[in-house]
Amino acid sequence: MTTAVPVVMFGWLPLVLALFVFLRPRRAVIAALVTGWLFLPNAAYSLAGLPDYTKLSATVLGAFIGASIFDPRSILSVRPAWFDLPITILCLSPFASSLTNGLGAYNGLSEVLSSTIQWGFPYLLGRAYLNSLGGLRDLAIGILIGGIVYLPLCLWEIRMSPGLHKGLYGFRLPLFTMGERYGGYRPIVFMWTYLPVVYWLIISTVAGTWLWLRGGLRELLGIPMSLILPGLFITLVLCKTAVAFVLVPLGIAIPIAVVKLRTTFPLVLLVLAALTYITVRASGVWSARVLVSIAATIDTERAFTLEQRITNEDQMGERARERPFFGWGGFGRSRVVDEKGRDITMSDGRWIITFGRQGLVGLVAFAAVFTVPLIRFVRAFPPITWSQCHVVGAVAIAVVVALTLVYNLPNSAAAPVVPLAIGGLATISVVRRSIRLSLDQNDPIPGLTNHSVSDAPA
Repeated sequence: MTTAVPVVMFGWLPLVLALFVFLRPRRAVIAALVTGWLFLPNAAYSLAGLPDYTKLSATVLGAFIGASIFDPRSILSVRPAWFDLPITILCLSPFASSLTNGLGAYNGLSEVLSSTIQWGFPYLLGRAYLNSLGGLRDLAIGILIGGIVYLPLCLWEIRMSPGLHKGLYGFRLPLFTMGERYGGYRPIVFMWTYLPVVYWLIISTVAGTWLWLRGGLRELLGIPMSLILPGLFITLVLCKTAVAFVLVPLGIAIPIAVVKLRTTFPLVLLVLAALTYITVRASGVWSARVLVSIAATIDTERAFTLEQRITNEDQMGERARERPFFGWGGFGRSRVVDEKGRDITMSDGRWIITFGRQGLVGLVAFAAVFTVPLIRFVRAFPPITWSQCHVVGAVAIAVVVALTLVYNLPNSAAAPVVPLAIGGLATISVVRRSIRLSLDQNDPIPGLTNHSVSDAPA
């Protein structure tokens, strides 16, 4: 480990505060969350009486502290609403999990703090700063910029093998070998494995494509979109990850179908499919082996990987149903061990991890955190508005949130921009009532153009 690690980790807060000096608070928040998540090292520092100081906590706390110092009025202006209930339960339910498992109130408070850092603070920042169509468009562009910056780094590691993290921070990640496939390499860059990299490229591609198709975005950072989008697509292909070949076409096709068919049913169907999977798998009434059979007709290696994931889900689901309401809490108690006490499970999907640790209460809250804002969005913005330039950014973020819910079935997306986006979506429908959004694409809102968006507070 090089000296760059403590310097960057503990010097991150001053850097974020500098962002708030030079940028508007909203863009400083987005820049801090995107940059920290993509570039901070995967290091952890133990703090007495507090959760570990990690890449995630440094990223989130830097943005939250910066906003609290430079723009406290926006943070304090957020008023609790009924749609905040799912995120509140998700953050607080670990306390009940700790108490019901005899782990004590101290552990419960520590778990609540960890959950609040991961989910609650970014959500609150989304409520405060992404409460406008312009805010959601800024987030979509911020995600796309992150993907553009990662592109050359990914291509380097695809060719040379994952080594940027070790080269800069002095230590190789334990999951380095997971980057190998089909005789080549998959990029890890500054993540802990290749999957968060692939996830970011997926959401960058989907957001960028919709901004280009309907948002009038022709170039970014001086680079034409005609070069950016093919670069993202090619890099995703070179990553050799099956989930990308499913989610990217879905993410592009769904908003197009919504506009053409003038119904939000395609997006609703995607969310319902994810919720149905969670329901039948958590209840244990479906084995999901048919998915393995389907995968085997395409790629036997991918079918084997999927079978392992489903087997682990079965084992962890059976374990979770022993403590159905509040789960097993922390310390790996939700995992399955053999007669010698060795851990024999591999937890991948965020939903099964939540089910095991926080039970049905946490799992329902987790599903509602994604679903409620999407329902509010599709009710506030009918399909006829989805192709309007000033709504396109919000549409891109809504699709990203829906895709993230699906991605969290076999994998885990912990990127702080996800709860940030969810907080924005949950609030934006309030703004919808305060402005006269045109339902005729040829009748723009007074005072709005293709490149100027109302920033009226929620």
